[in-house]
Amino acid sequence: MKCPVCRSKDVQRSHSRGSREMLYRYLLFRHYYRCHACGWRGSVSSLTLQSVLGVAAKKKGMILAVLAAILALILLEAYFLFRAGEYQPAEPPVSRLGVRRLE
Repeated sequence: MKCPVCRSKDVQRSHSRGSREMLYRYLLFRHYYRCHACGWRGSVSSLTLQSVLGVAAKKKGMILAVLAAILALILLEAYFLFRAGEYQPAEPPVSRLGVRRLE
């Protein structure tokens, strides 16, 4: 990781100071860092595609392509099912007496 202020690589993880930082750390998935070059101390989100999906970040493109293909198939199926004028709702069931039941 590089320091966001001075771009130095001399950055180390820092302990949470106090209950508020600890709460942020656990609830908002934040990690605290300190730059030894410029003295910056701050938090960075630890939520990444790798941590959320459990896969390497290199596979991000493949995952997005698969999700896009699935979405395209769903939209294509919806188009064919609900094409203008061709979709007919099912008839309500008829009882033995020949009267339509409302359910």
